[in-house]
Amino acid sequence: MSNVFNKYGINAGAEWTMPSNVLHGYYGESNANDSIGSQNGSVSGNTYVAGKVGNCFSFAGAGYMAAGLPTDFNRASKTGVGCAYECWASFAAWGAGVGSTAARAISDENGWKAMIMSTGSGVVSGVKNNGTYVEIQKTGLSLNTWYHFVMNINSDYSWEFFVDSVSAGTNADTTIPLNHSNGMNLGVGITGSLYGPLNGKVDQGRFYLGPLTQTQITDLYNGGNGR
Repeated sequence: MSNVFNKYGINAGAEWTMPSNVLHGYYGESNANDSIGSQNGSVSGNTYVAGKVGNCFSFAGAGYMAAGLPTDFNRASKTGVGCAYECWASFAAWGAGVGSTAARAISDENGWKAMIMSTGSGVVSGVKNNGTYVEIQKTGLSLNTWYHFVMNINSDYSWEFFVDSVSAGTNADTTIPLNHSNGMNLGVGITGSLYGPLNGKVDQGRFYLGPLTQTQITDLYNGGNGR
């Protein structure tokens, strides 16, 4: 996966590579195609606008990108291995709580139940659902500002949430995430009664089998600046 970023003119000439455990990537250049794997998605209610790098997915309080359930990222694949979720997101409005008034940026369903979403004013959380929602919150964030988010779930199911390459906290809860069969696995944005819709933009959404290291997260953050 060498020099994947350079395909998009990011950090040209950088002497580092995309983490080898990346499986799927959704960049919203002009469609919902998987830029890394073969699990193409479908979209509803979104537009494509200038993003953090090139174009991105943009939602105005409704809509989503859904990519089904890839077999290489299903529940069996992640069990005892862990995973990571990464994206850049800029919220135009905050969510509230973890239910129907949340604002979800990127998510995993069916195989596991984990997501990155706004759960309050100035608050974005990494959320794991093991039958009860467990959050790691980052507070003091601003609207209409790009932030880089990574949620790592370790092989023992403890987890850590990073904002702009800095840890926002860890959680020692080791209960395996819930299997929630609602028809969406890899997703950007959401609409419906289960979670609130996203009003904002998401770029460079990626899904990894196994957690990322601090060095990899820092490289992704620095490379994703792209300016």
